Amino acid sequence: MGKFLSISLLLLALSAFQACTKPAVAPDLGYDYFPLEIGSSRIYQVDSVIYDPNGQIRIDTVSFQLKESIADSYQDDTGLNWFRIERFERETDQDPWQFHSISAASRDETRAFRKENNLQFISFVFPQDIFAKWESTVFIDPLQEVVVAGEPLEMFKYWESGFRSIDAPYTLGTQTYPSTCEVFHAEFENLIELRRVREVYAKDTGLIYRELYILDTQIIDGTIPWEIKGEKGFILRQSLIAIE
Repeated sequence: MGKFLSISLLLLALSAFQACTKPAVAPDLGYDYFPLEIGSSRIYQVDSVIYDPNGQIRIDTVSFQLKESIADSYQDDTGLNWFRIERFERETDQDPWQFHSISAASRDETRAFRKENNLQFISFVFPQDIFAKWESTVFIDPLQEVVVAGEPLEMFKYWESGFRSIDAPYTLGTQTYPSTCEVFHAEFENLIELRRVREVYAKDTGLIYRELYILDTQIIDGTIPWEIKGEKGFILRQSLIAIE
């Protein structure tokens, strides 16, 4: 009788343990910060300042709207699935869209990629970690020059990426996004060069804000703001204004 009672109690304990055990929940790796869906579109307001040391207008401002639409997908030679993005521009919301260029985006289990102007970047990493660091320009020669207002510029020097914040609220204009990640891709400054690049991604939305300060100068005065002493390069701000 004692042996039977012991076995019964053991079976009861195992039954209770199994009843309390919940199935394992897959970890949230943060893929919804970089959504990719054919047919989706994002519209951005883009405001830029162009510095031209040899032009009649030394500092020029340009504003326009940018529409990015995911039109199709394809696989590359490694089997990675890429999404083809068609880009359109217009000066104001009263103007018709004009086709501008093609870019692409993709992601694997640990990284999100973007291709623009035949240059490939690592925009984001999964899962998000405030201590994570990565080289977003690993596929790009850091000394590669881009031409801005006719002037060559080593845009990609000193880039190193990481997270400024994770799962934090962010207000853009009148819109507050409850869960965002802020990424910096460059935070470098010396007396003659400034490389500052940051992006903000919202959950279930993707990129909502991008800011680039790519400036060179020969004015060696740390008391003068870069917006004034910059001699060549550009400042760009890109803000999400609509989703279609």
